[in-house]
Amino acid sequence: MPLVKAAAMLHLNASSRVEALLYHLKYGNKPKVGLFLGKRYAEILMEDGFLKDMEAFIPIPLHPKKRKWRGYNQTEEFAKGLHQISGIPIHTNILKRKVHTKTQTLLSRYERMKNVEGVFEVLPNKLLSGKEYILLDDVLTTGATLSSALETLQATYPSTKFSVLCIAKA
Repeated sequence: MPLVKAAAMLHLNASSRVEALLYHLKYGNKPKVGLFLGKRYAEILMEDGFLKDMEAFIPIPLHPKKRKWRGYNQTEEFAKGLHQISGIPIHTNILKRKVHTKTQTLLSRYERMKNVEGVFEVLPNKLLSGKEYILLDDVLTTGATLSSALETLQATYPSTKFSVLCIAKA
């Protein structure tokens, strides 16, 4: 099943305000940035119908070691803001990152694809319906992380539709 639709709220450029905002969200211990951005984006998406008939948000999970180090998952914070405005539930118990990988920020496109190959697994305790779900990530650069996650989800749920939302696209 191909990706239904995809969107990003912001465009990421080096040394921009968006880069500073995302840095604070990911590395500056500012989870409220994600919450704020999720709320603002949900207002836009509700108005243009992007979220119509969506079953749930599925944030890209962090590996437990990275989550412990950061203290939160920045994409879950974004999901919380989206949920507060849209009312669409968040499912954090569907997808698991089973491999701790190095950061993608300094890797080439090929290295990024290899870095996230096979790192996700679907948790057995949750079944998805054939409806449409939104996979969330913070930044879309090469699409390696989202592609890996989507491949994993679609292998388990071939009749389920998936769309993608990101805070920013590089």
